[in-house]
Amino acid sequence: MIAFLLLIVLGVLGQVAYGWGMHESCQSIEQPLKNAMTVAFQRATEAKAEIRKIPRDKHVDALVKVVFGSDDAKAADAAQRLEAIQWLDIFSTSRPTAYNVILYCSTDRITDYIGRDPENKGKKIGYEDPDRNARVKGGALMDDCRSENHNGDASTRALTINLGSKKDKDGKDQRERIADTIQLCPWYLRKLAGPPPSYDTPDELVKKAADVKAKNLLAKFNAKLNHETATPIDSLAGFEHVLLHEMTHSAIAGYSDDTPAGKCYGWKHSVKCQKSENADSLAYFALAVELVLHRGYTVNKDGTLQKLADKK
Repeated sequence: MIAFLLLIVLGVLGQVAYGWGMHESCQSIEQPLKNAMTVAFQRATEAKAEIRKIPRDKHVDALVKVVFGSDDAKAADAAQRLEAIQWLDIFSTSRPTAYNVILYCSTDRITDYIGRDPENKGKKIGYEDPDRNARVKGGALMDDCRSENHNGDASTRALTINLGSKKDKDGKDQRERIADTIQLCPWYLRKLAGPPPSYDTPDELVKKAADVKAKNLLAKFNAKLNHETATPIDSLAGFEHVLLHEMTHSAIAGYSDDTPAGKCYGWKHSVKCQKSENADSLAYFALAVELVLHRGYTVNKDGTLQKLADKK
């Protein structure tokens, strides 16, 4: 308790500043973004509380076992990661610093990182972010995010860059000085501004789940998923889901990963992986808990939705 109070005092004094902020590129969607972040934080808070509740709601307990398996340690780890995200639930207009995240809605600032050493001279080896004073090698996800392809081939909806996850030249941890970047992909934001999918409630989705055309629409709507892996719950994994997924990648949430090697995206793959450190597992579990608590539905292992007789 003393340590917890000390943490609060330090936050007040400005030595440790928790919260999230947005770059000026997000001004045009400031309120929708704030609304979506509010939902994402609420999901994390409720999911954490439901994991720790004694006794657990029977439907939530079933979801815990489906998503994380029967290992209590995994459930505890998931709750801890979701709880940590609550520290970010403060909107800041000042530039974020320690253990914070800053959201960008444009990639216009990003330029190619051209090699200068003899081996890579003149070759593109990554990208540069002058606003964050950062150079990042690789960058396939950022390339996808920057894509202007309007035909749906781009698949990266957002990505998180942990600039503070590396040591500085003196070997010191940079997390207390460098905020994590959450880059929202412009193509995805344009898609969100367009017509909504043909279903936006669990009831409508259940009615259309058996329809071939609806399945094709579902698969097309969900980036990173094809018609073989998309399930009904995936169609409800919208903007709030994406934001929560990305926040689990942050330093404060323990650098949750897309494990292993990006093979645990989507509900079907998440329940197969059963990893509490997998970002999509945490986000899908939180979405499923919301459906149980507020919509009267649970999610079966195959991703289909089931109406609960004992819930409104």
